[in-house]
Amino acid sequence: MTVAPEAAVAEAAPGAQAPTPYGTRRRLQALYARGWDAEGIERESGVPAAEIERIIDRATWRGRTRQGTDEAIATAYDRIADRAGGALRAPGWQLPR
Repeated sequence: MTVAPEAAVAEAAPGAQAPTPYGTRRRLQALYARGWDAEGIERESGVPAAEIERIIDRATWRGRTRQGTDEAIATAYDRIADRAGGALRAPGWQLPR
């Protein structure tokens, strides 16, 4: 499923704070820890894999994200955070509980 970042923006609840670039980076780190790679996150969020890799890479990330990226990653994270990514789907592997 490919979603354009602009299309992934959901209506925020009254008083809710918008996602931040630092929150986006932490969400991506958490997804990587669950076995998601940049291509898998791209399929779920619509954010290009190169952009995801730039945010994850400490050497290239400058604390900023492109417009729509924070919302797209937050939306995808809420949808997929409880699922293992492809790297963790090896036969016999169980998610930690």
